[in-house]
Amino acid sequence: MTNLECVRLRTIILISCLALFFSYSVLPDPAIVRLSVRVEGDTPFVSVQIEGRKYSMLFDTGSHLNGLRKECMNRVVSKSYAHETSTIDLKGVGRKERIFGFAAMGLGSLQIMNCGISEISDLSDLAGVSLCEETFIAPAWLQQCNGILGYTIVPNGAYFLDFGGREIILAKDAKQLLKFFTDDYVAIPFLANDERAIIPVDTNLGVMRFGFDTGASISVVRSRLIADEHITLRYLGRPSMMTLSKFVIGTIDCGPFDLWMYDIAEEIDRIDGLIGFDFFLKHKVCLDFAGKVAYIEKGTACNSSVD
Repeated sequence: MTNLECVRLRTIILISCLALFFSYSVLPDPAIVRLSVRVEGDTPFVSVQIEGRKYSMLFDTGSHLNGLRKECMNRVVSKSYAHETSTIDLKGVGRKERIFGFAAMGLGSLQIMNCGISEISDLSDLAGVSLCEETFIAPAWLQQCNGILGYTIVPNGAYFLDFGGREIILAKDAKQLLKFFTDDYVAIPFLANDERAIIPVDTNLGVMRFGFDTGASISVVRSRLIADEHITLRYLGRPSMMTLSKFVIGTIDCGPFDLWMYDIAEEIDRIDGLIGFDFFLKHKVCLDFAGKVAYIEKGTACNSSVD
C-alpha cells in the first residue's frame, strides 16, 4: 500500500460564520515575514510560540479555525474562554468547538495579538480520516502535531506558499509577494460571496469548484460526481482514483490531473473537491484573502498554457 493510498485529510470545515476573538497582527507595511516549513507525512508544519513554549502546528489553508490540542491548551495561562461554536467535517459529522482567546502568539517575527484558538480534544481533528479505509488511522507524525493554524491566523493577509522550498512568506499586500514567483503565474479570483480560497476549474466534466487546502495530503473529488467510466484505479473497500484529462486553472492546463474519490457530505455544498498538498509541492501559490485572488505559478508540472 503506497503512501498516497493512506493519508490524512483535514476534517474541520466550518458551516457557519464564526464570531471569534478575531486576531490582529503587528505586521507593519511593507514588512514581510518568512516562515520555515517542516513536511511530515505529506503535511506542512510551522512552529509557533505561546508563553515561551514552542508548538508544531499543521498549516491548513482550508480551515477557518485555529486549534490547539487539549493537553497543550491546559499549559496556557493567559487564555480566557470566549464561546462555543459548531463545525462539521467532510463526512457530515458535527461537533462543538470551545473557542479561547489568547493574549499573544509568536509566528516567526510576527506577534499575533488576541487570537481565537479552539480546543482540540479528539486526535481525529488533527489526523482526519484515512483515504484507504473508513476508519481513523493515526499516522506516525501525529504525536508531534500540537495543533492547526487556519487561514484566519493573519486576517485578510496574503500567503506565499513555496512548499517545495519549505517556506511560507506572509504580507499585508499580495503585491509584495508576487516577486517571489520564478515562472509565469495566473491570477484566479475566489468564487463570489465566499471568503475561502475556492476557485472554478474547467475540466473535461465541466466547471467544478475546488478549494485550496494544504491540510489535505492529496487532491480529492466528490464521489457522486464521477461516473464509473471515469474511474482509473479501483481498490476493494477503499476509495478509487480518477484522472481528469483536462484541469484548467485560469489559462494553465494541469491535466491530466489525478483525484481520489471521497464521499463529501451533502452539507458541504460549496465545493466539488479539494486541491491538496500534492499540488502545492509542485506549484508555488500565493493566496490573497484580502483581494480574494489566488496566484498560481505554472511550474514544470503543468502541460501547457491555454489560449
